Amino acid sequence: MSTLSYLIPLVIIIPAAPILVYIIGLLLPASHIVSRTRTFSTTPTRLWHILCDVERYPNWRRRLVQVEIKQKQEAYKDDTTQEQPLEDGNTMQQSRLVFEEYTPRHKIVVVHVEQVPYYKLLRILKEIPTFSGSWTFELEETAANVTQLRITQQGVIRKPMLRVIHMLILGFHRRIDLFLDDLDNLISTRHPTTTEWDPHLSSSMRKMSL
Repeated sequence: MSTLSYLIPLVIIIPAAPILVYIIGLLLPASHIVSRTRTFSTTPTRLWHILCDVERYPNWRRRLVQVEIKQKQEAYKDDTTQEQPLEDGNTMQQSRLVFEEYTPRHKIVVVHVEQVPYYKLLRILKEIPTFSGSWTFELEETAANVTQLRITQQGVIRKPMLRVIHMLILGFHRRIDLFLDDLDNLISTRHPTTTEWDPHLSSSMRKMSL
């Protein structure tokens, strides 16, 4: 066969590849739910204050270069009750903190909306225009000085081609894995004490945890 006979299919296939990927992306669901669980050698109290101390995130999250607080409110000024009792005796608190996370390439707007101190935390995330969703953090003490953290991501990827990339290459759980890896590195190398992450020492979410 001549060289030309090999080139003709390539000339047809290469331009058509992005179109094919786009069509596959359209067929994939825009929304997804993924969860990851990791166990840390620390107490729920320490882990909670690390998670809530968003102003220190750039100190230990590798891809994060800046966090900017946009709005802070300790509780919603609601006509209904602001604290909802749960079955286990803990209290769901409605609170609001809006901050922006900056990486070298992206900006993510994060809204903290609900919390059960030392047990559960709910945040809404939006990375315009590619991603929106929520992260739910759930903490459980499994032994003395041992805490299990479960992060559940409910997300929507609006661009069809990005859906294919996340499904085949990156994985929908990539964001969570990066966060947990950085958190694991922080706790295993620095062994933060309760004093280091005292809720009285910073002006953002640690005040809201009291």
